[in-house]
Amino acid sequence: MAFTHTPELKHMSGPEKMYRKVPKKAQVDRKRDSSTGLALKSKALAIGKRDLFSPTRSPYQFLARNAGPKGVPAMNLFRAESDDDDEESVSEDNQASSDESDWYEGKTLFAEVPDGPAHHKIDSLATVEKLRESFARHATRIRFELSQGFGQALDHVLHIHSLFQDSVDPNIQQGLNQYRKASQDSFRLQTKARNILQTRMDENQDTLRELFVELRLAYIRRDKLWDKLESDVQDRIDRAKLTFDALDDGLAKTSISLDKRSKALTNESTKKKERDGVLKSLLGKL
Repeated sequence: MAFTHTPELKHMSGPEKMYRKVPKKAQVDRKRDSSTGLALKSKALAIGKRDLFSPTRSPYQFLARNAGPKGVPAMNLFRAESDDDDEESVSEDNQASSDESDWYEGKTLFAEVPDGPAHHKIDSLATVEKLRESFARHATRIRFELSQGFGQALDHVLHIHSLFQDSVDPNIQQGLNQYRKASQDSFRLQTKARNILQTRMDENQDTLRELFVELRLAYIRRDKLWDKLESDVQDRIDRAKLTFDALDDGLAKTSISLDKRSKALTNESTKKKERDGVLKSLLGKL
């Protein structure tokens, strides 16, 4: 079951009066005339879009005029927040009542589109001219809504900027100054420690170079002393060999002389005993 717009249902409110059930016969007529209706709708929408987004108009022209639709006072973009709330509530009420009146009075875009069987002799330009006023009215309303939204957004941005300037920016600046001071102090301490460490490292490197030179000289002296020790030991070994050889000869000679002396002493002892025996025998006789 299809639905179509019925302007005769005045007792309905809002979008409800846009639709009603259509019999099958009417559906067949609607399908037959759909091409003509779509062509008219497309042309009307194109002309309305041209008037709404005309390249000769500035997109911020509504801000320069600073005025709303008929019956709505001029808007101050820099009004207080309390005025924003009051005007917003009034604007919403006016918008709701205007929408309802448009639906009841048949001033909507759907009401402007011809209903029923298409007539080939319909003046397209006249239809477009009828739609022009509706598009212009809606364009004015859209501009007013955009100006309201832009004004509220601008007030909010200005308020946030003032909050940043009063509370956030000083704290951030103070924090950045403290961080900068702490960073500079830390940099000075680190630079001082690095300089001290570099000085000590240079001194240690000089000391290590001197120690390596002394160690190299000590190795040279050790090699010389080792060579001298080997030479002295070899000389002493040679002298000891000569001494031992000479000692062997002396010992042999001494041994021979001792043997001779021992034999001589033995002979003398024998002779002494014989003398003692003779003396004893003589004394016994006496």
